Order: sequence, then C-alpha cells, then structure tokens
Amino acid sequence: MKKNNLKNERGVTITSVLIYIIALTAVVIIIGRISTYFYRNMDQVTTNTAAAAEYTKFNSYFTDEINIEGNEVEFWEPNLIIFSKSENQYTFQGNGIYRNKVKICKDVEACTFSYNEDTKKIDVYLKIYNREYNVTYTVAKEVTVSGGGTNKKTLVEMFKQAQADGCTLTHETCTNKEHLHIGDYLDYKATEGTSATVDTSKTGYSELQTYTVDNNTTWRVVGLNDTETELVITTGSPIKRDGDDIYLHLKGAYAYKYCEEILDKICKIYINSYASNVRSMRIEDINTALGIVKEENVVYKKNDASKTNIDQLGVLGQTYKYKSGDYAPENYLYEAGVTTEQRKSVGDTVTGTAYSYNYTDSSIIDQNSTLWNVLFDGTTSDKNYAKSYWLASPGVNGYSERCFFRTWRCWRRQRWPRLQCFPFGWACPWWLVFGSPRSFSKI
Repeated sequence: MKKNNLKNERGVTITSVLIYIIALTAVVIIIGRISTYFYRNMDQVTTNTAAAAEYTKFNSYFTDEINIEGNEVEFWEPNLIIFSKSENQYTFQGNGIYRNKVKICKDVEACTFSYNEDTKKIDVYLKIYNREYNVTYTVAKEVTVSGGGTNKKTLVEMFKQAQADGCTLTHETCTNKEHLHIGDYLDYKATEGTSATVDTSKTGYSELQTYTVDNNTTWRVVGLNDTETELVITTGSPIKRDGDDIYLHLKGAYAYKYCEEILDKICKIYINSYASNVRSMRIEDINTALGIVKEENVVYKKNDASKTNIDQLGVLGQTYKYKSGDYAPENYLYEAGVTTEQRKSVGDTVTGTAYSYNYTDSSIIDQNSTLWNVLFDGTTSDKNYAKSYWLASPGVNGYSERCFFRTWRCWRRQRWPRLQCFPFGWACPWWLVFGSPRSFSKI
C-alpha cells in the first residue's frame, strides 16, 4: 500500500513539474516577445524624437534667415544655398547641415534645396533618421518703414494712419509709404556682442546658459500698447541660446519661481536707444494683441459688452489649502539651499491664477491673419512646435484635489485648442523642460 501510494504521489509530482516547466517556458516566450516589441517601439520613439529635434533646429535657423528683409538667394544648387544680405550659406555635407562652418544638424541622410526666382519660394527636402520633411519657405521682401514725403511720421503715427485708412494689407502689397501694419518687419538692431548668462542657481539646470545678440534676428510689429502711445514689436522667431543646444532649460520649482527674472534678463540684451523697454513676452501681451481682458476673476473679449466669461479652467481666485503630503515649490527650493524662501505648511493656502480660452475661436482671431502668423505660426504639433516659446508668466492651477505650479509656454497640440495654458515647468524637482525665450519691445 505504501508502495502504491508512493508511486501515485511520485506520478503527481512528475506531472506537476512537467506542467510548471511548460507553463514557465510559455511565459518566458511571451515575455520575450513583449519585451522585443516594447524595445522596438522604444527605439522608434527615440528615433522619431531625435529626427524632430534635428528638424526643429534646422527650421529655426532657416526661418530666421528667410525672414531677414531683402535677404535674397544669391546662389543655390541642390546641396548648397547662399543668401545675399547675411552672406550666410547652408551646406549639406556628409551627414550634416552646416551654416557657414558651423554644423547645426547631424544624422541627416538627405537635404536638397530648390529656389524659384519668380515666387521667391525655397523648397527644402530633408530626410533624418528615415523620416522625410518637405518644407516651403518664402523669402521676406524688404520694407521701408521710415515714412515718406515731406511730413515724416513716427512709427506709432504710421500704424494709426493705416488703421484710420482701413488698410488691411501688409508691407508686401501696400504702396503707401506712410502705412505701418501688423506683421511688418522693422530694421531693429542691438549692440553686437551684448550677452547674458543665467546660472544654475536660478534654472536648476546643470550648465550655465548664455545668450548673445544676433542681429540677424528679425523683428515684427504686433500692434500698439494699451494706451496706444508706443509701438509693440517682437522677434520673428524665438531667440536662440549660444552653442549647439539652442534651447533654454528650466527645471521644476526654479521655472515657476524665477521664470520672469530669467527670461527678462535674456531678452534685455536686445535693448537699444529706440526701445523704452525690452523684456520677455507675457500672457498679458498675448491678451492685449487678441483683444482679451482679464478683470479680477473673469476673462472676456474686449468687444463684449456683457463681459461673458470665456475662461475654461475655472480656477481663477480659487483658494487651495495645503494637505499633508503635498508638494510646494518654496519647500523644494528651501531644501535645495535657497533659504530666503518661506516654507509652506499644512493649512497654508495659495490662490489660483491660471486660465484658458479657445483662441481658435474666429471671433478672437482669424487663423489666416497676419497676427496669427506673428504670434502662433510654428507653435502647433503639425509644425513640430518649431517656434514654440516661453512666456514670463508663472501660474497656479489649483482645485480641490491638487495644485500645479507652472511656467507658461506658447504652444498648441491640434487636439487642444486653448491659449497659453499648456504650461511647462511643473514644480517637481525631477521635471526638466526646454523652450526658447521671445523678446518683446516697445518703441
């Protein structure tokens, strides 16, 4: 009996082992296949990201180039293009794109240029990490904005004159030399060699970041200030950092607390004797240009007598009370050695300042307008966010469950058509993001 029982137990044990081995083998095979699929997809994501980054760098440089007034194409062939006014040349050689002797893009498989003298259009084909880009650029025409005739007008007077005459043209089509329009380019220059460096104590980034005046930077008219006494202009594209990495890096709590100081310091390198003030663009500047008013806790269209609130977030003026386990940017900075910060405790409060509105609403701005082109061109996902830019506007988005501290960046995903309130720079010590400043001047 014992022998039989032992045989039965032994049989069960062997069968179980066989089942375990088969099952384990199957699991290992399945996990292996899933892992292979995962890593292949990770490789694809990495490749796509790298391709987009190289394309963005090229597009940023080339957009600035073609926006220089009167910067005609002097010579071109499939792998080379030279501009007349800047004397810059772009060359595809080996696996890189060079601006003069500086390599601005790497790992490029193909790059060809084609120029149409009649239409002033440049067609560029790029192939990077097996991704293809076909882009058409239009060379900016030269414009004179100093007025004409015997009665010279100021720039403000010229802008008001165009408005009074109901002129909706641009400098490319308007023949009246006493008109100045939204989007017109100005020959605005700063002192060559002027630079600004932001250190790690204000950015949270591991390296110093330096910006130097580049007078190839273009400047465009946005409109008048609130009192209609000064002309407001902005850079044609976000300004670039020195070196191969052209972006400004900000980290977590540093971005929220110091964005205004950092961005204004960088943009002020472009001040000259004509400018009453040069600083970073803010959400308030966008609002003024679009005719949007934020009054206390209500956001409405300036031409709406009823002042209907168009804010889609609903956190303006709302109070959030810190709970146990919450994170506060002041606490992180204090622990990082910034002892001037006042630590937050359970029960302390913070007030919501974030808001959002649908800027694709045709009653706010025509997406085919010049103003749209000045403020938002290149900030969308279909343009790879090539011209997205930081705003010196820290915001607090707080509601009953949680609270976010952020620095706003002007960009838009196609499926999220809201203005500015897609902030980057969450107040988290591990969250590092990048973007470019955009200078804003009043003259």
